[in-house]
Formats: sequence, C-alpha cells, structure tokens
Amino acid sequence: MEKKPTFIFHDRVVTDENYINWLHEVKLRFRSSQVKAAVRVNTAMLEFYWSMGRDIVAILVSNLLTNLRCPKCLVLFHGFTMYRLSQRTD
Repeated sequence: MEKKPTFIFHDRVVTDENYINWLHEVKLRFRSSQVKAAVRVNTAMLEFYWSMGRDIVAILVSNLLTNLRCPKCLVLFHGFTMYRLSQRTD
C-alpha cells in the first residue's frame, strides 16, 4: 500500500510521476539510513557494556585473588579455605 505524497500548495509544486517516484525513493533511503545508524549505535553500546563488564570482572577477580593470598584477609571469607576452593567442581 503505497501512499502518494500530499502537498500544501498543489499549484506551486510539480507533481508528475517522476517527482512522486523520486520523493518515495528519497524517503526509503532516508529511513534505511536511520535504521543503519540505529544498528551501529546499538552495536557500539553493546560493545561498550561488554568491555565494561569485562573490566569489572577483572577487578573483582584480582581483588579476590589478592584477598585469598593474604591469610589475615581470609578471616573475612568464612568457609573459604584453600582445601574447599580446590575441591570445587563448578
């Protein structure tokens, strides 16, 4: 269902078939460009969020390993002994 463009001033605008086809093509190209831009933005945002998540996990793992190497810090982790950590299967 293709809509013909509507004009406010019909007498001042040329509305032949070529113009209507060109205007329809311009609208399609514009919409296509909008969709492509949205996809690129969404892809960039997803890549950013994934990289931020990787950074957070790396910091947490680094802090956890630092705390596990410190015997005094293990007091904070009740139930986390070296034996239990080595026996984990998940």
